[in-house]
Amino acid sequence: MISIEEIKRRGYRIIEEWNKKNNKIHEKESVFPHLIEEIGELAREIGHQKSNWRQEFNKEKFDEELIDVLMQVLHLATDYNVDIEKAYNKKILKLKERYGFDYQEEIKREFVSTVYLVKDARILLTLNEKINKWVPIGGHVEENELPHETAIREAKEESGFDIELINLTNMGNINQNFGINLDVIKPDHHHINISYLAKIKSGELKSEITDDNTPLKWFSQEELRNLEDIPENVKASGIKAIELLNNINL
Repeated sequence: MISIEEIKRRGYRIIEEWNKKNNKIHEKESVFPHLIEEIGELAREIGHQKSNWRQEFNKEKFDEELIDVLMQVLHLATDYNVDIEKAYNKKILKLKERYGFDYQEEIKREFVSTVYLVKDARILLTLNEKINKWVPIGGHVEENELPHETAIREAKEESGFDIELINLTNMGNINQNFGINLDVIKPDHHHINISYLAKIKSGELKSEITDDNTPLKWFSQEELRNLEDIPENVKASGIKAIELLNNINL
């Protein structure tokens, strides 16, 4: 499902491109009359749906007008630097306090795969700029994709390496994971993080910057222990991964 931020970004870009094409100068105040106009159109469509002349209600037109209103609202949010998620959560908190109800957001849980890739007793990590911490390379498990396939794909995309996953047991009929962790990104957004142990099969580090423009760096056990910008669970798993690969006859 597309995020509010992505809708806001796309909508703002479309309106800006329209302004350029029509030689319009964007002013914040110009959004208000457009918004009022779109709300009026939406109200008319709702009125048709509620009236005795139901045949006049055009669902396709209604959907279009609703999106027009949404785009104008998000345009305003961008112009006035409104953090929609923060403002929404603040409003919900006020409603809880005012009416005394216990409202809980539905928790969104997503599967991700990460790779503890070891070479020369060092582990490859990437900087997660959202939390400003070094974490294993990896990403979301896509539809119809097995978690270990995600790990192999993400390693290739982010580092350029073709990797070989290391099975620590002979159980199961697919590659066995190294660990699993529940990462609480936000109270209503969790990642079920399935991690794998791996070594390099072929290839070279294509860049010290990933396709997402985030840094890549190799870390020794000593660095993992001493650096503060690495999550504790990543430190523990990284140190364990290096120890295991050192002790396995590869």
